[in-house]
Amino acid sequence: MWPGDNGWGLAEGNPSDLQEIRQLLLNGKNKIADSIFVDKFLTKNITRSHQTMGDLWISFEDAAYSDYKRTLDMNNAAVRSSYKINGAAVKQEVIASFPDDVLAIHYTTESPNGLTASISMSRPDDQGHATAKTFIDEGILVMQGEVTQYEGQFKEKKDPITQGVKFDTRVQVKHKGGSIRYTANSIDLKNVKEVTIYLVANTSYYHSDYIEKSKKQ
Repeated sequence: MWPGDNGWGLAEGNPSDLQEIRQLLLNGKNKIADSIFVDKFLTKNITRSHQTMGDLWISFEDAAYSDYKRTLDMNNAAVRSSYKINGAAVKQEVIASFPDDVLAIHYTTESPNGLTASISMSRPDDQGHATAKTFIDEGILVMQGEVTQYEGQFKEKKDPITQGVKFDTRVQVKHKGGSIRYTANSIDLKNVKEVTIYLVANTSYYHSDYIEKSKKQ
C-alpha cells in the first residue's frame, strides 16, 4: 500500500523548457542544459515507499520445532509444511483463493495435547505514530489503519506524509477440539486438534466501503 503524495503533481517543465534544453545541447552547452532539466523535469530524492499491510503472527506456546519440510504445489496453488512441535507431528496448508478473495491457513496435529497458540496482527509504528489498531468484533480479529510516512521527502526537503491508503483486515478462526479465547487484540487457541484461519483484507484504494466489504467476505 502507498502513503499519500501531499498533492505533489507533475513536474513544472513545459514544451518551451524542453525546446530550450534541446537547443542548448545542440550548442554544446551540456551543463546548462542538464541544470535546467533537473530544475524543471526532475523531482529528486522523493522518499515515499510502498508498504506491506502488516504481519499475521501465529505464536505456539513453549514450542520446540524439528523435522521441518516445506513444499509448493503449483497445480493446486497450495503451500504445505510439516514439522514436529515438541515431538508431535503438525501439518500446515496455506491457499490463496481468488474466487473467495481470502487467504486460508489450515493446521492439524497428531499431538494428544493439540495445539496451543496465540493469533494476532500488527503493523510497525511510523516514527512514534501508530499506523493501525486491532480489536475483536463479534468473534473476528480486526486490524484497521492508514499508511503514513513521517520521514517523507520531496525535492530534497522534508515533507511528512500523514495520510494514505486506509485498510481493514479480518481474521476468523474455526476449530475442532480444545477451545478458543478472545482477548483485546488476539485469538488464543488451547489444545485444539484442527484449526482453519481465514484472512480477508480490503483498502480504500479500491473501495470506498472497504470495511463493509471485509465484513461481507
